[in-house]
Amino acid sequence: MNQIGINVFGLKELLHTDFEGMFHTLREIGFSAIEPMVVFPEANGMEPDRMEESLRTAGQDGAFWVSRMARQRIRWLREEGFAVHGAQLGLVGMVPGGLDAVLPEALRFSQACGLSYLVYSPQKKTIAQMHPDAQALRRGLELSRERGVELLFHCHYHEFSEDQGDTPFSYLLREVPQLRIELDVGWVQFAKQDVIALMEQYRERIAIVHLKDITPDASVDNIHHCFTAIGEGSLPLEGILRKAKELPLIHPGLIVDQDASRQDMLTDLRNGFCNIQKYV
Repeated sequence: MNQIGINVFGLKELLHTDFEGMFHTLREIGFSAIEPMVVFPEANGMEPDRMEESLRTAGQDGAFWVSRMARQRIRWLREEGFAVHGAQLGLVGMVPGGLDAVLPEALRFSQACGLSYLVYSPQKKTIAQMHPDAQALRRGLELSRERGVELLFHCHYHEFSEDQGDTPFSYLLREVPQLRIELDVGWVQFAKQDVIALMEQYRERIAIVHLKDITPDASVDNIHHCFTAIGEGSLPLEGILRKAKELPLIHPGLIVDQDASRQDMLTDLRNGFCNIQKYV
């Protein structure tokens, strides 16, 4: 775990305003790997130019990278010294056919860019809603293995909703036993789960740990204002990082996923990076 990565989603406003300057700042802080969120308009029959313009107009082109643009950006990031090992699949729910439609395009993209993993986020609150995703992920794992790319499941708080004594999270991992996890410990904490116990339970299934921290008063009522610097909220950071050292993580292993900040985003990123460094 000599690399600490960062996901681009929470940086959307900063990257929209000053793309290159923001990455120079991230490098100065100490981040060495980037995890982009890539959108595949081809899967939806949409022209890439149109999608790029729509995201740019909405100020979301920093968070969501259209596949053609993402290739150029990944090449530039590597030239700047960043590692880019994988990517999250963005806006899959907007595509008819969902993961089944997006994944073939994403795998072609991964092979062209030399990526080793892709990440899908179902965000389903019931087992009935998760059932089609379990089937799609089972098919997706087989296709991804054939292409030499690992397909991971990224959790949010939704999947920990209780459903008849079960949860969509547990259901999915039972139904797809070969599926590994990009575990977002911040969302696990938000869902009021025991993070360390969950990491131990699924220790062989966790491939990447996403780090975000939340305030003690975090709830669905203040979900957009509950994020703070990693190590300054309710997250048991020291225990998580100690447990992470025991897990079979792939590169980069640890990825900061700071969705937002109550204060200044860059200040929180600097402080969070320093707090992580204390234990790694």
